[in-house]
This record gives sequence, structure tokens and C-alpha cells, in this order.
Amino acid sequence: MHKARAVTPRPDQSAGLAASRPAHALPSKTFQFVTANPSSETERSQNKVLVRSNASNYHWRRVKKDTNGVSSRPVARRRSSNHDQIRSTKRALAPATPQTIGSSSTEEEGATPKIEEDSVESVNESSVSGGEVVALTPNTLSTLIVSGHHDPFETFPSELPKEFVSPVLDQVNSFMSLMFPPAKGQTINPHSEKWLQMTFHDRTLFHASMFCQLMRNRVFLSSVPETPGQVQCYTETIRGVHQKFLDNSKSCEDENILAVYALSYHGALRSHPPAAAPSQGPLTTLQLLHLYGGRLHTVNVHLQGLAKMLTLRGGLHKIKLPGLAQAISFGDIILASQTLTRPMLPYAQMGADVIGPLNASSRRNHPLVGLGRGFRILPELLGHEPVEQLLMALKWIIQYTFAVDDQVKNRPEAHKLSCLSDERNFVQHSLLLLTPLPTEELDEPPLLRLARLGTVVYSMLVVFPLPAIAAPFHRLAQDIKAQLLDPSIQAWWTEASDLILWVTAMGAIAAIGTPDRQWYRTILDELTRQLGIESWPSTRERLGMFLWYEYTNDSDGLKLWTEIEESNLFRVPK
Repeated sequence: MHKARAVTPRPDQSAGLAASRPAHALPSKTFQFVTANPSSETERSQNKVLVRSNASNYHWRRVKKDTNGVSSRPVARRRSSNHDQIRSTKRALAPATPQTIGSSSTEEEGATPKIEEDSVESVNESSVSGGEVVALTPNTLSTLIVSGHHDPFETFPSELPKEFVSPVLDQVNSFMSLMFPPAKGQTINPHSEKWLQMTFHDRTLFHASMFCQLMRNRVFLSSVPETPGQVQCYTETIRGVHQKFLDNSKSCEDENILAVYALSYHGALRSHPPAAAPSQGPLTTLQLLHLYGGRLHTVNVHLQGLAKMLTLRGGLHKIKLPGLAQAISFGDIILASQTLTRPMLPYAQMGADVIGPLNASSRRNHPLVGLGRGFRILPELLGHEPVEQLLMALKWIIQYTFAVDDQVKNRPEAHKLSCLSDERNFVQHSLLLLTPLPTEELDEPPLLRLARLGTVVYSMLVVFPLPAIAAPFHRLAQDIKAQLLDPSIQAWWTEASDLILWVTAMGAIAAIGTPDRQWYRTILDELTRQLGIESWPSTRERLGMFLWYEYTNDSDGLKLWTEIEESNLFRVPK
């Protein structure tokens, strides 16, 4: 759906005044004259700066009078007729050849970007909407957002009508509170405040935020079609990004990276969810994973552009906007989970510490103590060195399961949701780093690979529950089946029978809704007979030696056992 589109760059309406004074500075107290007949581009540009400054001074004085109680008359603001309705913007699709987000417009290859000349009157009318008149301090921003009146002076940097913008901004505010939950006693998280403040001062970012929220609305309100307002917001975002790429000082600034990041993860809606899927959770909505984990496609051309921008910027650690590096890292983990590949970026955490809280979760008196003890068979059979990294990842997964259980059972030791977000992303990133490259697959011991694949299934179910519509469960079921059929594994069926049982159960759960489900059921029937397992409680006890969380996995495990009993006439249900 939303692929790169050819959009004619427009001038940066806030560039003149923003360049002449800091964003937080008050306007000058005197009006300045302009050259009546400018003879050069420099004078013409200076005229535009002065006109904007004069308009700003006039508006500021009126606002100040109202604030001091001198005048109660509202500030008049004219709006041209075409602002009363959302304009529909035609979009041209990008050529089939992949190109980065920074490529020039395809309307006129090699041509100079169009610059729309503003008349004095249009500048007066648009100066208030340019976003540079009233500087939003953190306190005033909080007041505007919380009260529901985002923009009492209509200073948002867009020509879209206020009636259209205001309700969407309310939704953006709610979204930010989900991405960056405020701490106890806070009205708004400082990260959210910074992002919103930046949004009100950057035209491109403002339209990107609007577009993203409209796309989220289409996910949660499935009957909502693409609207002209959504099209216009997308077009303005692309135009603004291209415009900044013409200026090396702005091309890779945080605002532009955030805009491209937003475009990268708000592609077409995914449709056709699987008919059957395993149980997942808890915390499926944490960080909106149920949305960004698969309900929306990513846009490859924007992802390529984002990667190039990060390279030019010098890496993820060079980003200064609080929360942006972590958001990009989160997106990278999602993509790696969907494709079962290594993350391309280093992990970026939000809090000061991740491992410390994880270690604190593994209390000796925790009800889940003993989880994972079955993995001790790996170093006994393969030696410690080959399995060292997987054992460390397993340790963190077990500790995170403890933390999740504390949260579910509402224990006093439960971690804050922001802390759980950091822990979950760290654990998933660490596990995916163990994914071998194609050239390294033959170097991974078969039994170790089998254990790792089973661990990935568990992680998709409990730790990092990607929506089933995008989770690679079927591929994992096929990979585990292929590994179980590998002749090199046959020797381990006796020495590591409990591990084989657990991995097979994980494969069977991942195979829900596929033809491979019957194969797994047959293998489990034979394996449980050989091990003398005759009931579901006995089976669950064996599975709990490895990775098994009753809150999530019991329903699928019981269903699987019921299928095994019903498919074999010689088994007596117990």
C-alpha cells in the first residue's frame, strides 16, 4: 500500500524564522520594514523572514493582551476556503527499481525542486500555522494535551482543518502514553512530552504523526477506509523528508529519522489471519506489540532509507532524542523475530539496568523454581563451551518468566511495565543473536539446534508474543520436524528423551492449523508410550522441566493430549 511516492518538495515554512532566532525566544518588540522591490533572491528571502517576524509580533501581542486580561476579544484568523475541507492529493507510485527514501522526486529527474512563492498575505495567514509563533514549553504542552485542547491558537504546522486534526491529536496522545507509560504521579511521560513538543514544531513530523495515527485507526477500526486526509498526511511527510534531504545539516537529524522510522512501520494492513493459532501471552499489548508485531506491514524502501540514515549518522548510539533509539531497536527485534534472523542493530535499553532486575526475579521461594532444570543435559552431552551462549539466554528467559508470573499474580515483587518492556526486548534480542548465519548452520550441533528452535517457539508464545498473523510458527514447526528426522538426532532419542519430548511438544503447538500437526501427534503418541507417560499431568510435569508456563501453555498442551488420546483407540483417557 504505502510505498515510496513521487512528491514535489515544498519550501520549509518554518525555516526562515527558526533560523533567525531560537525556538523558545520571544518575538522582537518592534516591527521591521521590508524592501518594496527586492532585486535578489537574498532580499526576497529576507523579506519573507521579516514578514513572518512582523506577523509573529502582532499575534504575540494579541495573545499577551488576552493573557493579561487587557483584551478579551479573540485573535482573528482568516482561513482560506480550501482549508475547510481536506484536500485529496494524487500520488504517483515510485518506480519498480528500489530506491532509498532520500532519492529525489521522480516527477522531474534532475530538475530543481519547485519552490512555492508566498505572497505577503499568505504568509500573514500561514505564520500562525507554521508552528513558530507560540513556543510550547513542557508545562504548557502538558496543559494543552491533558485538557484536550491541543492548539487553542491553531498553531499546528498544517493546513488541515482543526476539526480534523484535534481528535486525531487526542489519539496520538493516548498512543504516546502506551508507548511511554507515565510513572506513578505523572500526567505524561517526559519522553512523550519531548516527542509531542517536537511534533508541534516540525511540519514533517506533525504530518507523520497524523498519518501513523490514521493507520492505527484503520487497524483497530477495520471498517475505516483510506481517507483523503490520510493521503495528504502521507504526501506531506514524504515531501518534507525529501526537502530535508536537500540540506545536509537536516537530512539525518533526529526529527527526520523519526519521520522515516514512522513511515517504515506503517505500511499496508495485514489481512487473512490464520484459522487456528496457539495461545500466547500474557502482556500481548505491552508496547503495542499486538499492533506493530504484525498487524501492519513494513515498507522496505523506507527501511532501507532508515538504515542508510543511521549509517550516515554514525550508528544508533548517536541519536539524541530520548526513546527514539529504543523504538528503532524494538522495530529491529520485531523484524528479526518475524524472519527468524539475527537483529541488525545493537540492543538499546530504556532504563539504566536490565540484567539486575532479571536476576532479582529468580528468588529461591518463587513458585516457578525448577523451571529449566532439564537443560542441564545439554552440557553433559555436548560439553559446556558449545552450549554456553544458549544456556545464558535460557537463564534470562527463565528469569523473565518469573517476572511475568509476578506481574500476572500481582505480587509485591512485580516489576513496572516499563521495566518488563526492557527485559522482554533484551531477552528476545539475546536469543535471536544465536541464530546462525546461512554459512554457519552446519557448525551448529544438531541437538543444540533442536533445543534452540524449541526455545524460540516458547519465546514466541510467552516472552515476545508476536501476533499469530505474522509469527513464523509454521516455519518453526517445519524446521523442528526436519531436525527431528535428521539421522544425526536419532542417537539422542534415548539419552535426551525428555528434551526430545519437550521440543516435539513445542513443534506440535507451533504446527496448530497445519498438516504437520498430525505428524507431531503421532510422534508424541509413540514417544510418551516409550517413556511410560499415560496422563496429561505426567506429561506436563516432564514439560515443566524445560520451558513451560501454565498460564499460557496449558490450554494448548491439554488440547494436544486430548487429540492424542482420541486418535488412538488403544489409549484409555485418564
